[in-house]
Formats: sequence, structure tokens, C-alpha cells
Amino acid sequence: MEVPLLHSDAVQWTDITLPSSSSSSSSSSSSSDAADVVASCCPASDNVAGGGSVWEDGTSSSLQAAHDSVVWRIHGASPKVLELMELSSHHNAHRTGLHVLFDDELSPFACVIPSLVAGKSGYIVWVVTVRGVVYRMRLLGAAGSWMLCGEPQQHEVHGELPRLQSITTFAATPEMLCLGGHSGSIICISLGTSSHPSPPAFVFELKDGDAGLSRLWGFAFRGKNAGPVKSLVVRSMNGSTVLFAFLEDGTLRVWDLLTRHRLLNYSLSSLLELEGYEVHLMWVEEGGTLAVVRVALLCDSSSAATQTIIICNLTLAQGDGGHRPGQLIVEHTFSVNKGTVLDLKLLQHDLWILQRTSKGHELFHANLEREQDIHLCRLQEKFVAEQLLQGSGHEWDDLLFAVNPFAGVSVGAKLADVYLRRLLQPGVRQRAALQHALHLRNRPLSASDLASISLDGLRNHIVSAVESQNASSSYAMVLHEWKCFSNDYREAWEQNSTPYGLVFHSGTGSVGLIRSNSVSVIRSLSSVEYFLPGGESTSGQLTLPMEWKVDDLEEAGLLTELLQCTDSVAKHLGGLPLAVLYELLLQPVDHPVPALLANLVRILDIGFTSIHASSEIAHIGVDDVRAKEQEQHQRQRTFAFRITQSLQTLQGKAGGWGRLLRVIRKYANLLVLTVKPLDLASRSSAGVISSAHKKLLAQATSQLAWAHFEAARNLLLLLSYIVKLRSEVVLSSNEVSTIQLHLIPQVQETMAVSLLLHWLTVTFAEVPPPEDFSSQLSSLRLDGNNSTSGSGRLGTGDLTLAELLIPSFLELAKVDPSPTQEAVPNPERLLMYASQYISWLLLGEDGDHPLSFSGRAISLSNILLQYGQYGNLESFLMAIEHFSSQQTLSEGVRTVDGHWCARLHLLGFCLLACACTGLQNSEKEKRIGEAIRCFFQAASGGEANEALQTLFLGTGYKQNLPGRGAAAAWRLRYFEWVMQIFEQYKLSEGARQFAHAALEQVDEAVGVSVSDNLDDMNPSNLSAAIKGRLWGNICKFSLDMELYSDAYCAIISNPDEESKTSYMRRFISVLCERKVTQVLCGQELPYAGLLEKVDQELLWKAENSDVSAKPTPYKLLYSLHMYRHNWRRAAAYMYRYTVRLREESRDPALPEELRGLGASINALQLVDPANAWFHLPSRACEWLVPSKRQRLSSSDSATTGLERGDTKPQCVIDLQDLEKEYALTKARMQLANSDIKHPAVGWNATPEEVVWSLVQCRLYDTAFSLLFLFWKDSSQKRELEKVMEVMARNCCMLQIQEATSRSLLTIGEPVTRLLLTASVKEDVDEATAMVNGGQTIANLPATGTARFVWQALQSYLEKYKVMNPRLPVVVAESILTVDRHMELPLWLVDIFKGGRNASAFGMAGKGADPAALLRIYLDFERFAEATSLVLEYIQAWSSLRPADIIKRKHMCAVWFPYTLLDHLQRCLASSSDTELRENLQGSLKTALQNHFKQVKVDSDDVRK
Repeated sequence: MEVPLLHSDAVQWTDITLPSSSSSSSSSSSSSDAADVVASCCPASDNVAGGGSVWEDGTSSSLQAAHDSVVWRIHGASPKVLELMELSSHHNAHRTGLHVLFDDELSPFACVIPSLVAGKSGYIVWVVTVRGVVYRMRLLGAAGSWMLCGEPQQHEVHGELPRLQSITTFAATPEMLCLGGHSGSIICISLGTSSHPSPPAFVFELKDGDAGLSRLWGFAFRGKNAGPVKSLVVRSMNGSTVLFAFLEDGTLRVWDLLTRHRLLNYSLSSLLELEGYEVHLMWVEEGGTLAVVRVALLCDSSSAATQTIIICNLTLAQGDGGHRPGQLIVEHTFSVNKGTVLDLKLLQHDLWILQRTSKGHELFHANLEREQDIHLCRLQEKFVAEQLLQGSGHEWDDLLFAVNPFAGVSVGAKLADVYLRRLLQPGVRQRAALQHALHLRNRPLSASDLASISLDGLRNHIVSAVESQNASSSYAMVLHEWKCFSNDYREAWEQNSTPYGLVFHSGTGSVGLIRSNSVSVIRSLSSVEYFLPGGESTSGQLTLPMEWKVDDLEEAGLLTELLQCTDSVAKHLGGLPLAVLYELLLQPVDHPVPALLANLVRILDIGFTSIHASSEIAHIGVDDVRAKEQEQHQRQRTFAFRITQSLQTLQGKAGGWGRLLRVIRKYANLLVLTVKPLDLASRSSAGVISSAHKKLLAQATSQLAWAHFEAARNLLLLLSYIVKLRSEVVLSSNEVSTIQLHLIPQVQETMAVSLLLHWLTVTFAEVPPPEDFSSQLSSLRLDGNNSTSGSGRLGTGDLTLAELLIPSFLELAKVDPSPTQEAVPNPERLLMYASQYISWLLLGEDGDHPLSFSGRAISLSNILLQYGQYGNLESFLMAIEHFSSQQTLSEGVRTVDGHWCARLHLLGFCLLACACTGLQNSEKEKRIGEAIRCFFQAASGGEANEALQTLFLGTGYKQNLPGRGAAAAWRLRYFEWVMQIFEQYKLSEGARQFAHAALEQVDEAVGVSVSDNLDDMNPSNLSAAIKGRLWGNICKFSLDMELYSDAYCAIISNPDEESKTSYMRRFISVLCERKVTQVLCGQELPYAGLLEKVDQELLWKAENSDVSAKPTPYKLLYSLHMYRHNWRRAAAYMYRYTVRLREESRDPALPEELRGLGASINALQLVDPANAWFHLPSRACEWLVPSKRQRLSSSDSATTGLERGDTKPQCVIDLQDLEKEYALTKARMQLANSDIKHPAVGWNATPEEVVWSLVQCRLYDTAFSLLFLFWKDSSQKRELEKVMEVMARNCCMLQIQEATSRSLLTIGEPVTRLLLTASVKEDVDEATAMVNGGQTIANLPATGTARFVWQALQSYLEKYKVMNPRLPVVVAESILTVDRHMELPLWLVDIFKGGRNASAFGMAGKGADPAALLRIYLDFERFAEATSLVLEYIQAWSSLRPADIIKRKHMCAVWFPYTLLDHLQRCLASSSDTELRENLQGSLKTALQNHFKQVKVDSDDVRK
């Protein structure tokens, strides 16, 4: 049977272009006649191929021992390219090939001989072009990266053409090329040895005449013309180089090329056995001796319809057999169909013939020692046609089956799955054929697209290309389209896989088939495959293996007829129903095996019906439908009659059903896949398997599994049908019970195991998604150990699951891959390797005791898990699970050995992994739920502990489960294990469930663990530690799921205090990061006994986090305590927040500070005033503002709590403190938002500085509110005077700015020394005198008019003069200080006078009285205003109304500041202004005299 080995699509080609030959240039300049002669010297190549020629000298024998093989091809479509591929034991040699490009077209005369090239394994290549140019090249093999060593040697045969006429055949040795011509001449060309090439060619001719005459006459002596040379074969025998030549006239000649001596000249017509035959071609045995060598002759007879292959023994030297030299004896005669023999390999024990006939290509094999018959080998063409359901049944039956439901399943919906699985399986999948079939449907795919597309994407593309051709939803049309697509694919496959020739490897005895785009290996048939109809015979009849032929011939006959019945059943059903059965068997959860068998038996019994298919077959005419129904009905009746008759005949021959059932049981036992343990001998021989040929081993295993599956399936159908026909075939009830209870379950189990093994060999491995850089970096192994999970070309998507298991087979089954691995195993050894692999799949590496396959699947699944095959394993384990539940596998539903639990665990893990591969929410939740169910079921097994201990890292991590003890102890560890698996996939819901499940086992399990392993630990401590760990995990998973109440409940349930504290901190951190801190502030969380701990953790986080973080933990603390009516602590935390903001913020956060202080005030206002204070939290005492430090350290502070008699500690903050800070902060914020430029005011500015800045910015209301808040009593009056002084000066400045448009403001150290000059010159002079090194700041902006400022000054003065009567005096002095010549505002003068008019009772008053105004005038030398003021008051006194005169007569009724008046007179007297002195002094003197007179009169009146 043919097994695919290497496909050209998987080979990377290296191109080597040879330089132009001299014939190319010479031919262009030669005459047309000469060119015609040269062009016709060799035939053109047309699809030829071959392998490395066997050459048994010292060099070649050593290379054959290295087990390398080479394959060469010349395609008719590219005749200028020689293609070479090496089948080597080197790891990557088979993946690289060589294209040698020539200028001229090549002839079919090419040869490749293994040889040593430059001390390494290489090849000597002989090639002849159609123009007669001979090339000899030396190449290094693929292991040496395909390199051309030295210049190619060339020789033109133009000079020998007159003797040859044309070249008809050739043969070659490493040093010599022999050419046979149409004239019968044989020319030998030597171009030197492989190690010492000689450029001048040495040419001689092998002559037919006598040697003496040849020397005498030279070339003139030609001898008799024997006709064209048909075959040339050269062999190395006993140190001699022997050339065999067969001529058209039937002459066989043999020469010794070293001595040029002719050894034999034999006419085949003299052989009696060849009488009536015409011999066409000759082949010589590979590896014969001079004593006896086999020769194969292709003969033809006009009277026969077949061709004959005759094998003869030719004796060339005296041997032990007693045959004389030159004797030819016929040994074997084989008949084959008429056709063209493409290649023939005659070996020591075997004969292989590749033939092209009208039916296609056929490969025949005959064993020359054991059998006389020639057998037809099964080629891939037949396998591909069967898999694609070509010619597998009647189209009408397939149509009816497709449109009718089968076992509750819509067959039409399954058509895509049926065809795609078969289309893309190894051995059928071909890139060129798929491209051709898709191109015919206008859905082309380029080679690059096919290389990059995923398997699922390719399936979808094919489905869309096929089913889009059908516009309707008719299943009949869908079936028709799939049949057409499959037929196009098969035709393209056969066209692209044309057989070229055979390749033989003498080192291993292997035989391969060279196709146009692949290389295959021929293997022997297994015992079951011999029973397949047409498995290896030319007649198509059943062939029995040797053990059945020599056992019991009568039973062999019974079995032959019985298997013909099974074949009839399968053929009657057709390929489509059986293909659908394969698909449904892979889904046993939905389609139980008994139900499927019952439906198929029903079809066998009554056939297909078209009752429900009227809508699908409406396009077919009524007459055609009726004719097809009649034909189908007749065929069904014929089948029923023949199968019943055959069974009755079998019963009669066997003498009853008892013996026949024994034969069936014997055959059923044969169908069971071999499960023999690997012995030492087989293990050592299996060491020759190369890792480069995993695909070959997987393909052979797939063929064996498929053969067993087909045989078991057909037998199962026949047995089920026999039970249906029990009455017709006279079957007793006991015999029915035997079939139903023993035979059917046994065959059904065999079918299930074979099905699962075949599924492993045809299912492609999942390609892992590309990893990002971080994943690749984390997977690097720095210790030099390579994980097996990374091996294999999973990225290409062309590896099957069986290929992934082969490295483990080689390693675990003690198979030692060594450098002496053979390139291609021989047919028997390949079958042995496949059988050993199947045994390993079923038994494992130990093989000590047989296991059911369902138990062995655990180890296989664990290996595949390392390659990430989660989806495939899910299907695999699900099928095993449901086969077991249906009693299909011998293990049954649940066994005591724990394998059932281990399978469930693996299935749950695969479901979990698949759920995390991008599934939709609903499907993902379904998978996760199924995984959870599997894990819980796995934990319920009694002996699951031992089975799960065998699982490796693929399912999570290595878990040391206790080997003994209570079930609770094991379940505790198991639930923790599964919890970590869910955590690994970030599925917190499942992890939380298993954490809760583990908690339930702690109390029961702790006692066992302590008594066994931890005697020195208190059980209660151990229990608390385990529960603390589990509750912590529950908290973590709940936080991941945003179940904050559950997370908090897990924290308070934690018995481990250290763990509780740790997870409390994590709980708070997560809430802050996710900005869901309102959870802490509500009433949902029960803080019983934990409020202080929560407070500490929040405070620790607040103190150790950035104050600008959002949200801030301080606000969380505030909200937490406000909800619980702990207002003092809430106020303290917000105050702490404000202090940190003030100190640590890079940019002023005045609004936030203001809100924080406001929150603190609101909190303290809810407290009883006597307790409205709080301790400074943490290190807050260090951040007190300067006013606080001054107030707390000063003994005379008017606002401290000690003066009020409180028992409040020193380092506290009360409500008044907060209000003051709030006012200061608010003032700073107003300053920051002011449009007037001013010096920056920091957080540590004193209240005086803030008030001064507010006044400068004309924020008078805020300034006065701060003044009344921070100062009391006399200090308040002083500050009021300072503010009024500054306001007055600002008014003067604005007045001057409006007049001069410029001014200069200087500031010295004391704020009260601020001055404004009256002119620019005075400004500069006086500022220079008073600044004393002070700094000059920018002009105050003149926003607003002076009038507005004066009005503000008037308003505030009238408002606050009651609190400080001296305020008008201060304002007046400030104005005149700025400019002594400036007129005082009238409203200010009126304030001094107490109104607009002067009082008639003198200048007395309180604070700001007329006397004070007089003093101000005198101080600032305003003599005129002073004199006018005095005169005004004296005049008012003297001009009283008559009604008020009596008041003047009272004691002390009037008062004038006589001291000031005297001072005024002296000032006027000393004035330098004469005019002023004369006018004012006289008026004042006169007024005073009159005043004194009147006073005297009034005084006298009073005394009277």
C-alpha cells in the first residue's frame, strides 16, 4: 500500500544555474543541416524520474550505510530543469530541494549516483541534453546545503553521432557514461574519477566483432548490424563493472567495462520459453553477482491480451549451482495488463512494476520466493476517489439520503462537514488541486493566501465557493455541487500527482513511488487489510493472509463468503451514508451508536424513500422519478434476496450458526488493534525511525486504523442486519443473544477505538495565536532546557495530532533516535513501526498490563495539552466520555480506578481553555459551566487521587496531592488546584466556587493532614491558616468580580488576623483605584469591630499617598465618619487634608482648601459647642499656620481656649480656629482671582499681610471682616487705623494719578511708613529718603476713579468711626501727610465739625472734634484753614439766636482750645507770608477780642 512521505509543497527549493555550453554558441553558427542533426540526437524528456543508482564500490557502500536516498525528476512542462530531493536522516534535509537549470532541454537520460564529494556525502550527476551535450556534476547533498563542487564537466557527442545515429538508451557509473545508439553501437565516455577529474574526455566503443580483427581494421570493422540498442544496464559485481545490453533483434550482450571484454553474446530467440514472444525491454537485478544474476524481460504476444514479465537467471561465471557460464533459465512468468511499463525494479526477493494503462496507473508487486502470483498494490488514486465519494454508490440513493432526515439529523446540513473532513485530510489535501477546483468556481486562492489562511478560514472559503453556486436552499442541489467540486478536485489531484517512476534504496530495501509533486513509500499489508476486497489482487477478489490459507481451508472459505456479504452491505448503503455515519460517530453525545445502527439497518431493510423529498426533486420529471424509484426498488429487492440467500448458504455450509458465529468471533478478534507490549528486540530495531519522517509513520498508522474501522463497521452492520433477519435466516434466540450481548459490543468497541485512532491521525493540530513580545519574553528559558510544547511546526497548520505524539513515542517507548536512522524504511519495517506506534497509543510506554483506550487517553491527552490542543482534546475526550457512557468501551460508565475522574478533569480543563479563546458571551458561559460541572464530578470519584497524580504541568501546575488519607483531605487539595486553574485563566467566578468548596473540606481534612505530616503544629492554627488563605482568595476573586459586599464578608470571616489585615488593605486600595469608595460610606457593610481597623488602613493610605490623588482617601474618611455621626473625627481628617494640600501642592489649590475647611466647619457645627474641637491627627501639629503657633505660645492671646476656661488640650483645633483659617483662605482665593496686580500672598502669610493685600486690591469688605475676626479691643482699633490710613493714601494716589497719570509707590519695612508724593520730583526724592534699601514695586493699577475710592473711604469711615472715634483724625493726617497742600474732603471736614455748620457751643467733641481738626491744620501749617475754622466757630458762638443765648450763660457752656489758638497766633506772627499774616492775624485777633469780651459779659451775667 502506498504511504505519502514528502510533498513538493513542503520543500524549499534552491536554484543553481549552469553556465552555457559550447554547443549553444557553435550550433548558432553552424549550418541548418548540422543543427538538425544535433537537435535530433536525443529524444526530449517527458516526465521522467528516478532515484540514486546503486553502486557497490567502497564509496557507495559507505553512503548506503548512511541510509540516505535521493530522488530526481524532469517534468515535461519544464524540460530545462533537473529537480533533486534528498530523503535523509538529517533533521531538515527533506525540507530542502535543488533545481539545476540548463540552457537546453534535457533528454530522459539522467542518472544520480551517491558518492563522496569533498569528503562529504554527495552525488555524481550525469545529464544529457537533447543537443547531445553530456554534463557531469558533483553535488553536496541537502545536509550540506546543496552545493555545486567545482565546474561541471561537459562533453559533446557530435563526433560520435555518425556511429550512433541517435541515442536510444544509456547507463552510467561514477566515472563513465555508456550510450546506446540506433545503429546498435555502444559508446563509452570517461570524464575522469570523482576525486581526480580529467577535462579531456576518453571515448571508446564496445565492438561486436573479434578483438584481433578490431585491432587490425579499427573502426572499419563493424560486424553485423544488430539493430537499435533497447536497454543498457550497468552493475558492479565482484569488483567488476559489467554492462548489460539488449538489442532490438533479441540479442543479450554483456561486457566487462574495465577490460572491455565481452562476457556474453546470447540470442533470446533460442530460448524455448520465449517462443512466440517479442521482447521489448530488459532490466537487471539490483545487487546480483557474476555467478547468477536475475534478468527481467518485457514480452509481448500478438495472440495474448496481456503483457508478460519473464524473470530469468543468467549465469556469467562458474558458480555453486552447477550451471555453465552463459546459461539463461526462466524462473518466473507474470502476466500484466497491456500498457506502458514506466519503471521496473527487480530485487533479490521482490519484483515491482509501475505501469500506465488505459485505466490509469497501476503498481504490481510479486514476491519471488513465497508466491507465484502478482498482486496489484493500492495507490493513492483509489484512496482519494473513495474518500471523496467518487463512484461510491447510486446518485439517486445518495440524493434521497441527503434530503431525508437520518437519526434526527438533517443530512444536507452535514454535507459540508463530510466533504471538508475528507478533502482536507492528510494524503488527500493538495494545494494545486484545491486552487484548481476553487478557480473553476471563481473563488481563486493564491499560494501566499493558502500559506497564510487558517484552517477554519479555508473551510469557510471552500463552503462559500461550493454552496454559493446554489441560489436555492435545496439539499439536492447542494449535494450535486459538492459532488462536482469533489470530482474536479480528484481530476486535478490525479493530474498533479502523475507517477513518474520507482526508487529503490539498497541499504534498507525500501521501495518508493515518485510522483510529479510527491514521493511515497510502499508498505506491506496488515492481516486485516488482506481481507479487504481488492486489497492486493489483480482480480479484485478477496485475498486471505497466509495464516488463514494454511489453517482451516473450510473456515477460510466461510470467512471469504461472509466478508463478501459485509462488502455487499457496505456497497448497498453507498459512500454517503457511511461518510455521514463517520461524522455522527464523532458526536456520540447527540447520536448514540445503537440509534445510528438502527437507522442504517432500517435503510438496509426497506431502502430509501422519496415520500418526504417531493420539494427537493421537483426539478426532475415525473417519468424520470418513477423510473428511478422502480430501479431503486428493484435494486433493494435484489439486495435483500441475495444477502438472505448468501446467509442461508453460509449457514448450510457451516452446518449451523454456531460454527459460523465462531468464525465471526475469530475474525472479530483479528480486528482488534494489536496491543502487544514492545519487546527489547523491537525497541532496538525501532530506533531507526527518523524524526523527519513522523508524517510517514502517522500516515501509515492512519491507513491501519481506517482499515480496522472499515472492517469493524461493515461487520457491525452485517451483524445488526442479521439480527433484523433472524426469522429469514433461521436464527435461534440463543444465537441472537450471543450476537447482541457478545459479538456486537466487541465489534462496536473495536470500531470506536479504531475511529478515535484514525481521528488522531487526520485531525490537524490547532495553530496557537501569535504571541506578543511580552509573552515571548516571559517564555524564554535561561537554563537551556527546551520544552517539548514548543517543538514542532505548529505555526504551519500541517501537523496532525498523531505527529505531535510521535516524539513522545520515540522517547517514552525507549526508542533511541540515532545518526544511523534510515531515510525510508522497507515495506515490512514500515508496517512494523506503525504497529508499534499503535501499540504504544493503546498501551503506553510500560505495556505491563493492558488498559482500555479510555484509560490510555489520559496520558495521550496530557501530552497533547503541552502543545495547547484544547479544542481538539475537548472533542476527543467528549467522544471517549460518551462512548464509555454508552458501554461502547469496556471501561464502562464509572470505574474504581479513577480514570473516569482523570478524563473529566482533562475535559474540564480543555473546556476552560477553549472558553478563553474569543468565544461569545453566551457560548463562553456555557463552556465555563460545563467545565465547572466536570471538575466537581471529577472530585466525586473515590480513587481519583491516584489517577490525577499522573497529570503534568499541562493542566495547571504540579500539585503534590496526598497519597492517602480521608477523601476530604484529597478534595481540599484538588479544589485548591482547580481554583488556581480558574485563576490562571482569570475566571474569578469559577475560582470563587472552588474556593468555597475547599473551605467546606477544611475542618474534616485538617485532622488527617496533621496526624500524618504536621504533628508539631496545632490543628487549630493549621485550620486557621488554610481558611485564611482560602478566604483571602475569595476576597480577591470577589473584588475581581466587583462584588464588594462579598469581598468584605470574606475579610471579616477570615480567622487569620494577619491575612485579614492584608486583605483589608487590599480591599481599600481596590475601592480607591476603581473610584467606588461610596461602598465604604454606606450602611451595607457591617463594621462590627472593624471600624477602627478600616479607619487605620484608610489613614495609612491617605498619609502615604499623593495628596492630589483623586479621589483622596481623606474625603473617604470624612464621608465614612459623617455617615456614622463621628463628626469630630470627620472634621479632623478634612483639616489634615487641607494642611497637606497647603503644604504639598505644587500649585495653590485654594478652592479645594476652602472646601476642606468648610467641610470641617460643617462637621464641628454638628457637635455641642463645648466639645467643638479635635486633636490634630498624625503629624498635623507640625503644619500649623503661623497664627496658630503664635496664639498657642502667647500668654496674652485673647482667643485661646485657656482664657475661656476650657479643659481642651493644647494641640487642638476648635471651631473658631477653623473659621479664621477659612476666612484667610477665602481671602487668599479672592486675591488670587483679583484683576489687580499685587505681591503674591502665600499660605504662611500673616493676617496683617493678607489684610494689606486686600486693601491694595480694594477688597475692603473682606479686609474688614478679617480685621474684626482676628483683632479685638485696642488691637482692633489700631488695625482699623492702619487700614484707614492705607485707604486714605490710596485715595490720594488715585487722585494724583488722575492728575499726573504717573506715580511711584515704594514700600519699606514697616507697612505704616507707606508714603505717596505730591509730584514726580517729590516722589523720587522722598522715596529715596525713606526706602532705606527697600524695593520698588509696580504701580498700583488705576482701575476705578478716585471718586469711587473716596466714596468707599467715606462709607467705611462713617460706618466704623463709632468703634474708633479717632479714625477721621487718622484719615485726615494720612491725606495731609501725602500732600500738605491737598484740600480735605468736605465730608471729612463735616465729620470733624459734626455737621455742615459749626456748633455754637465751641470746638469740644469726642475724638474727631473741631479742636482735633484745628490741631491737624496747625501740624501741617494749614494756617488759613485753621484761622477760618476758628473764626467760623467764634462767629457761630457769637451769633446765637436770642432763644439760645440763655444756654450760653450756663457754667462751662462753651469751650475753645485756647492753647491751640495761642499756638495759631504765634504761627501767624512768625509766618513769612506778610499778606497772609496781616489778613489772618488781624481777623483772628479781632474775633478773639470780641469773644473774650462776650465771655466776660456772660460770666458776669452768671455771677449775677
